[in-house]
Amino acid sequence: PSAGRVGPMDDLTAAYLAGVMDSDGWFTIKRHAANSRYGDSYTYSESAGCGQTSPEAVELLRAEFGGVVKLRTRKTAGNWKPMHYWAVTNRLAASVAESLRPFLRVKAEHADLVLAIRRSKESADDNGGRVVTGPLRGRGLRPEVGAARHDAYERIRSLNDRRVRV
Repeated sequence: PSAGRVGPMDDLTAAYLAGVMDSDGWFTIKRHAANSRYGDSYTYSESAGCGQTSPEAVELLRAEFGGVVKLRTRKTAGNWKPMHYWAVTNRLAASVAESLRPFLRVKAEHADLVLAIRRSKESADDNGGRVVTGPLRGRGLRPEVGAARHDAYERIRSLNDRRVRV
């Protein structure tokens, strides 16, 4: 259970929220430079979120999973409506992916990649794939673990790329 959830979520609510995520939500993996002194030193974090012009669905996501909801307005005139955004990261994002995965249709593979990153981080048998690399860097990822996380990152980027290819 996540920070926001009081009890188990029923299947109807999970199916509804999966539909919301399939249509207006996202699952992604973010890559962060872990140490600017080393060009190949990265960490990867799971992220999930949703944006809608009505607050009800994003508030339900927050009630079920925790996270934050923000209202985005624009200062310039135009034909737009304020957007309500909900977002979670890391363990909470993985909790969303795990809870909604059985009901996802469009973003099932996205959720699988988020869950793969979380499993890699929580792997008890290899301390998350970390090895001691020296006094300046502390602990780094074993090359094969880093490569697997980077592959998941590249795959989800490809899934989320909306540009038309010619």
